[in-house]
Amino acid sequence: MDVSPIRKAQASIFHAPGTGETPVVRLSCLHAITPMRRALLLISAILIAGCAHVVRPTTAPSTEPTTEPTTQPHEIIDLLLPPTQPSRLTLWQITVPVGGIRDNTAFWNQIDPNVVNAHTSRLLDKNGIRVGQASASDWPQIMRSLVQEHAKSRQMMYSGRESQTVELEIQKDIASQTIFCFDPTDHLTGQTYDQSDDLFSITFEPSPTGSRVSLYPLIRSQRTVVQYTPRNKQEEITYVHPERMYDCNLTADLPPDKLLVIGTSSDAARPTSLGHAFLVHDEPDDQYESLLLVLPAGFKFPATPPAQKH
Repeated sequence: MDVSPIRKAQASIFHAPGTGETPVVRLSCLHAITPMRRALLLISAILIAGCAHVVRPTTAPSTEPTTEPTTQPHEIIDLLLPPTQPSRLTLWQITVPVGGIRDNTAFWNQIDPNVVNAHTSRLLDKNGIRVGQASASDWPQIMRSLVQEHAKSRQMMYSGRESQTVELEIQKDIASQTIFCFDPTDHLTGQTYDQSDDLFSITFEPSPTGSRVSLYPLIRSQRTVVQYTPRNKQEEITYVHPERMYDCNLTADLPPDKLLVIGTSSDAARPTSLGHAFLVHDEPDDQYESLLLVLPAGFKFPATPPAQKH
């Protein structure tokens, strides 16, 4: 039976070769179809193709790793240290009656002042702060000399495997204080701070030989300003200003058998000196001064000899 051109075109569409594949349109006989019919056939072919199920090839599993590397850049420094040794900083703040450290020649004879360079040591000394280092083997003698001065102490420990910065509060809620400080050019400048706190900012981190400790004084003052809104309502705004005294900073590399000592120098007797403001304070019964002992990671106290039997 003869098939018209339109039916021949439809047969070419619906009798596509193969199974489960996208229908194939054969346009070999469309030359005998009018433009309107040709357009209808093309639309039908597009609709049929859009509804067909297309089988996509399965992608082979990737051989690339799907997890991020576990080694981070900040962990490289840890390779220089024993694997199980964390970075730990131990601070001892020891308080004695004023003069018990500043004027204690026997105590300072046990301290090596070469923990910082000569210029830094001289600048700190002029500002009322004296620094040095002592050996772990000297710990018992240091403790005995402080016990004789009726010392009080508190201990703080900080741990971590990375560089850390902590703030050690020395004095707080000071109504007003005036401090004169020498800068590296020996120029003396003074400033008054109202409603302030005195702190030491201490940064510690692992080093190839033990621990690196950096420290500088920090004065955190507050200023309250009274303002009025357009509706004449009174508001109090408190501004907090941290004064970082970088000129009086120090950095020391401490091996595990050394400890850092920070105390008062003879210039701390000057009431407006930095050392007096930070390390000397008044109590109802007496005036006291503070000594800071910084023990690095891995510091080991000397073994206590066993008591002798009688």
